[in-house]
Amino acid sequence: MVAMRRHYQLIWGARRSLAIILTLNAVNALITGSAFYERPLTATGVFELSGAVFFAQIYFCLNASGEIVSTVHSRTILQKQHTVGELHPAVLAVALNIAELLVFFRADRSFHPSILLSRLCKSNSIRILGFQLLIFVFYTSQLAFFRMLGAWSPNVPVALLLGGAAMPVGLSHSGYGPTWPAPLKWDFWIRRISPSPYSLEATMGFLMKDNTNITLANQGCPISGSSPGSSTVIYTGITAVGLTLMTKNRDGGGASRVFKQGAVIPDAIRGDEELREKEIDLESQGNPAAVHPQGMSRYVRPGQLTALMGVFGAGKATLIDTLTQRKDTGIVTGDMMIGGATVREAVIFSAMMRRPLSVSKKEKEARVEEVMDLLGLESIADALIGVPGEGGLGVEERKQVTIGVELAASPSMLLFLDEPTSGLDSQAAYSLVMCLQLIAASGVPIIWEDALYYSAKPVVSNLSIVVDYFARNGTTMDGTANPAEFMLDTVASPSGSDEWSRTWNDSPERHNLQTQIEHLNSSVNSNLDASTIDEILPLIHQYITLTSRHWLPIWRNGVYSFSRLAKAIFMGLFLSFIFYQASDTEQGTQNRLIALLLLPWLIPAPADDIQAIWYSKWALYTARERSGVGYHSLALFAALVTVEIPLAIVIYTIYFLCSWFTIGLEEPAFGYLLFLALGIYGLGFSLAMAALVPNSEVAGFANSLLWCVHTTFGGMALTYSDMPSLYSAWLFWADPLRYWLGSAISNGVHSVPIICSASEITIVSPPVGQIYGRYLATYLSGTGIDDASMGYISNPNATENSSYRLYQVGDDYAVSFSYLNSEKVRDLGIFTLFSILAIVFLASWGRFSNLKGPSLKGLGLGKKTI
Repeated sequence: MVAMRRHYQLIWGARRSLAIILTLNAVNALITGSAFYERPLTATGVFELSGAVFFAQIYFCLNASGEIVSTVHSRTILQKQHTVGELHPAVLAVALNIAELLVFFRADRSFHPSILLSRLCKSNSIRILGFQLLIFVFYTSQLAFFRMLGAWSPNVPVALLLGGAAMPVGLSHSGYGPTWPAPLKWDFWIRRISPSPYSLEATMGFLMKDNTNITLANQGCPISGSSPGSSTVIYTGITAVGLTLMTKNRDGGGASRVFKQGAVIPDAIRGDEELREKEIDLESQGNPAAVHPQGMSRYVRPGQLTALMGVFGAGKATLIDTLTQRKDTGIVTGDMMIGGATVREAVIFSAMMRRPLSVSKKEKEARVEEVMDLLGLESIADALIGVPGEGGLGVEERKQVTIGVELAASPSMLLFLDEPTSGLDSQAAYSLVMCLQLIAASGVPIIWEDALYYSAKPVVSNLSIVVDYFARNGTTMDGTANPAEFMLDTVASPSGSDEWSRTWNDSPERHNLQTQIEHLNSSVNSNLDASTIDEILPLIHQYITLTSRHWLPIWRNGVYSFSRLAKAIFMGLFLSFIFYQASDTEQGTQNRLIALLLLPWLIPAPADDIQAIWYSKWALYTARERSGVGYHSLALFAALVTVEIPLAIVIYTIYFLCSWFTIGLEEPAFGYLLFLALGIYGLGFSLAMAALVPNSEVAGFANSLLWCVHTTFGGMALTYSDMPSLYSAWLFWADPLRYWLGSAISNGVHSVPIICSASEITIVSPPVGQIYGRYLATYLSGTGIDDASMGYISNPNATENSSYRLYQVGDDYAVSFSYLNSEKVRDLGIFTLFSILAIVFLASWGRFSNLKGPSLKGLGLGKKTI
């Protein structure tokens, strides 16, 4: 019960994300339900109806895949809880599944009201209940399955690899494509262990039950495998039980550091070092800086270490954020750093990006070595920053590296630090403060905000001045009290805040301070060089430096690249061997089309990997660079895309080689161009979706929604002629996947002869006294989509049991979906344009959402005096 209550509290804390998720479910249901509104019980209608159910499965499967990452991340806290005996992993696994049944049911219910508008269930209460129950059980089974993968995965990349590989295995044998028993014999067992075929078959049974108002005389069914007079549908139940067996419990403590390949590892790595007192030239201009926040006044001279103290919520961090809107002002907020970079690379990057081009590269590198020597970082210079506890630096070392990153930029006026000692023990905090005093003594004024209580005079000097001020105004400190606690308790009393504010405003100290500030402002304003303040590095320099910085972690993080490549190889081989060397029959041609519909699944499968990179880069940018000195968002986006495009080309080339020839598709040269365009679009799709939503959890649901819209209105699951006019007028033409499918299908089945097997030939007996040709003359004289033929008869003069077939060549089949071989080049061009527009949208979004960030014209704020 405790674990369940805690989980509900976490859900309530993230209720905004939950509301977005429920809204996305309702939107998807509304779109899907209206698209498949009142499908007729014809051969085409049954295929489209099964597509509606199948895409509902895809949507919830993609939604459930997000549980992988959250399960892996939850193990860190769970490990600590298990270590102290608070919670057993097995108990949490059971409690989590029980607690979220209500949440899952609500998410499932938000999907059904709109889906029912399509009258799939014919207003039958039993069908409605059965439909809801089947989808709900399928959803919960997928959630349990992906949680199991997350529980057994050692890290997030491996978990994403397993999840991406599991999706095609779980969904491809549902029966939508290829239809049973068309699959080859090697994979028959997958149908038995996957919940999707049970769910699809049972749902279709509910939807098509008791449809008896059909006259079978003088009619035939063109569905493959049908026989005249057969109206029996096999009903089956659905059973899908998943359990997260365990959460792997790793030994506590931090892992050993990870160094880059070829690094010289020191003989001894010190855990708690004492910083040696060294003199270093911090290039101070010797100008004091005056601070003028509203209602407060203060100036900071070179050599001063000024602590900004106050109760929680007093606005300390807000004040620092306000003061740091300057080009040459350093700010340290948390420890946001790129985990794949070494300590030296992180510091060098700061020097290269934040010092003017007039300073040579040699000078910048020398500056970096001085900073690392001052902070005692030489022994870990080649260590990867990483993640604490997983081979990365410890908390204290990360704080030192963060300060080093700011010092490498040579802040000439002020260095702001926001809670630099948070997360440190008393000894580590003391060592860090002593280091800051050395920096301040070298000429750089420092303002910092922290909750550390100072009790030792060597740490913060001149405490007696503050204590005497309070004593002169009626409040005396006990000799045994902590000075910081005394000051905070004095001003934090219910009536103390207003009283001490009035006391300060009327004090001679404030009058003297204002006089000094006016004098400093008059001297500083005359000496400030506005051109120096407004100086900004060229965008091309930012782009080159960022590209190099992003490439190194990707190269070192082999799991990321391997995960994406392994998904491509597995999905390519798995899907293509399901449709291995598709025959020239009608079913074989349909299998080619379904294979091309499933192959673009490689876009949503690795989307989580790409989006995880995006969120880490964007978090660093918003926390450190957007509000202060930094790079432009366009440079960041360009660097990300530049590094990812070559990787996408390699991945989709291998994907093409694994699938195109194995399936037996035509014209491989044009097909390769299609796959390259698909890779670029997949990159833009993943990054654009990540940019639009606030976190990875919501991104998973947004991916599912947009991908289901893509596949629904691509023209194959729901043909253009059967699409409601609301969507056929614009959404069919605005769907990028429609153009890829149009090019791929019309190219892949071009001129392929269709030789119907015995089970695919439709047998129709005309009324007594009529021949087959005359009976179907009116029907055959019409034209289908784009003047396509309505079918062919084998013996028009027969009076009984004459055969009818829909298609002669693959082009006839493609035309039925409005895919023309004559338009494949045009469709490829339009799809490529969509790929480019997705990336352009990403850059535009970052440009116009970055109102506080550095502009293209300059990163400074004019002559504003700090």
